[in-house]
Amino acid sequence: MLKKTEDISRFLFKGDYDSYLNVKGKAFTPAKNAIAVSVYRIGELEIEGKLASALEESNTWQIADEKIAVRDHKGAVTARTDFKVQHVFDSDSNLIVIEHREDHQRHAHIQPFPILKDGASDEESRQFYKERETLRNKLAKGLIATVRQ
Repeated sequence: MLKKTEDISRFLFKGDYDSYLNVKGKAFTPAKNAIAVSVYRIGELEIEGKLASALEESNTWQIADEKIAVRDHKGAVTARTDFKVQHVFDSDSNLIVIEHREDHQRHAHIQPFPILKDGASDEESRQFYKERETLRNKLAKGLIATVRQ
């Protein structure tokens, strides 16, 4: 689990924030059967026993260029929102942020989001979508997008 003081960033697409740069809840929507959303660790941290400096602006955007694919229905990353891990804990006591270095040494996950079980009833499906919407809206509350220059 990451330290609550650590800086993390969620990359955003055009529809993930409004004209006032307020981040929308949909920016934190995991894939239907996924329990996590991806974030990247942008602050100073220890990697394999060595201290790594906080990322500079250009290095942070480089992660987006290298790791976040252009989406047919969303286009390319247009912004990001930076926040502390503490924000996740403040928004919901059941969510945590953990390292997930499979694709990048600074990759992490916010989890666990509920998943929809196969053969779920209509009521279970409604509950599933309601829980996810509540979680994502709590995560987005108070976050501001930084638009890519």
